[in-house]
Amino acid sequence: MRHDVVSLAGDLPGGSYAVVGFADEAGTQLPLTDDVNAVRAWAQTVTQEVTAGSAGTSRDRALEVLTRSLQDARDRDPAMVRLVFYLSDGEQTADAEPGSFAEVAELVDGGAVLGYGTAAGAPMREFDGVARPDAPYIPDPDDPSRPALSRADEAALREVAAELGVPYVHRDGPTPTADLVADVDVAAIAADGRADLSTQRDLVWPFALLAGALLAAEAWTWARASSRRRRRTS
Repeated sequence: MRHDVVSLAGDLPGGSYAVVGFADEAGTQLPLTDDVNAVRAWAQTVTQEVTAGSAGTSRDRALEVLTRSLQDARDRDPAMVRLVFYLSDGEQTADAEPGSFAEVAELVDGGAVLGYGTAAGAPMREFDGVARPDAPYIPDPDDPSRPALSRADEAALREVAAELGVPYVHRDGPTPTADLVADVDVAAIAADGRADLSTQRDLVWPFALLAGALLAAEAWTWARASSRRRRRTS
């Protein structure tokens, strides 16, 4: 995911980029900027959520922030070409039914949903704010003798892609991302009546990167296990 964030920014020169991150909460982690180095710095320093503060994940958690970001970009300059890249494993652990991204589809000119992880899943280490390679694994709430697993949900990610009107791509390695934006025809998009744009430099690309898989891995398992431990203690 770190590679893809930086690579996509490099594939879209002359644009501006914003990063929206989400776990148990969502927020703009990198305000709109045309500095690719700022995107690179974010990707290099972003960490997962502190385990003790995790409370469950939902694939639509960033929807409100994303909607506001896209509306602000449209209001600032209706001629903007707006691309959204949603990066996540798609796992839904919160009880509430997720909302639909279809409500922002009219604000999106292109992009992609990028999926990470496998259906088999992988164990998750506890995180207290400092990355420790020997940190204990988060226990499975149903069987504390084994680690909990975080699994990809490609069906959910395909649903998000369909709602946004963009393609879904499963990512399994740090390969080039140029093909993901190769079909973005700036001239064709600009010709839809919003404005006459003469050069790519005149475009602003609100680049919404929703890094759910990096930021939210521990959320639901820790919360459930902690709740059970508290009940047993009381």
